[in-house]
Amino acid sequence: MKKHTPGPWRIGDAGATVFGPPNGNPSPQTIAHMGKTDCKANAKLVAAAPDLLHACERALEILDAEPEACGIYKAHREIIQNAITKATE
Repeated sequence: MKKHTPGPWRIGDAGATVFGPPNGNPSPQTIAHMGKTDCKANAKLVAAAPDLLHACERALEILDAEPEACGIYKAHREIIQNAITKATE
């Protein structure tokens, strides 16, 4: 698996392109360019992806640190783990 471009990611001025962090070049790396349908909403979601992945990883750490709580939140833990797996495989 290739490691993803680290965040933060941001939406360009036109609202349809997501850029990664500055990489020493005049222009940052283009992460994604959205089509015309719902492009701003999709760009917002894509730009938030690194933060969402980090939040899922942190939530999983918290649940795993409290084994007795995992029984209560087992379904939530599975959802979080599935999201992490989907993003990283």
